Amino acid sequence: MAIHAEPSDAPTPFGPVSLRSGAVITFSGEQLVVTADRIVDAIESTLVGASSAGDGRDQWLLSDVPALSRDVAWIIPLSWEPPSSDGDPMRDRATQLWSEIRGACEHRHGLQIGIDLSPDREFGGSYAAELARTGARRADWWAFGDRAVVLVVYGPPLPGLKTLMALHVVPRNWVWDDSTRDKATAMNLRTGDLSWSWADVVRLGSQKAQGLADNLTEADEEGQDS
Repeated sequence: MAIHAEPSDAPTPFGPVSLRSGAVITFSGEQLVVTADRIVDAIESTLVGASSAGDGRDQWLLSDVPALSRDVAWIIPLSWEPPSSDGDPMRDRATQLWSEIRGACEHRHGLQIGIDLSPDREFGGSYAAELARTGARRADWWAFGDRAVVLVVYGPPLPGLKTLMALHVVPRNWVWDDSTRDKATAMNLRTGDLSWSWADVVRLGSQKAQGLADNLTEADEEGQDS
């Protein structure tokens, strides 16, 4: 699916207005542009496997879904919610997406496993510590082969509102140690900086829009020369 050209003030996930209004990656305005099941399917077919490590370049998982590269990890932004009143449609859509992502992962790989992010956790290591440092308040994961797909919700502790939501695709040994079968002692590997913001999504969208505009200009010039 292509990113449709819309007025600059339209509430798209990739426009600057989304930094104020919020965004859910599955919606462009009132239009559903991608489903949770397609996102999970694309992760499984594209990012999971021996060659799935990040290469330093942010990319597009699908034409409407960005993937932020973080060394050996990927971050798939899902939603951004600024503080607003209860019952906001953006919040309802983000909650629905969380539920649908979880359902799609459970259908493929069973029940999720939670990562302990509490300040007094006895174990946790670098990945859990990095999640906590970047503001995560809940993280649940599934094993996708040698990778873990982690559904991360950011924000203050409940009853505070969530702010950001994303999927992480990381090495499975960040969350589970096959040699001991002990998830508590597995997260002792060095992770890198896993911070991100919706500005990263807007920047990537701007680069894509500029690339499309450049291609159209080149096509017009070639047409005039022929």
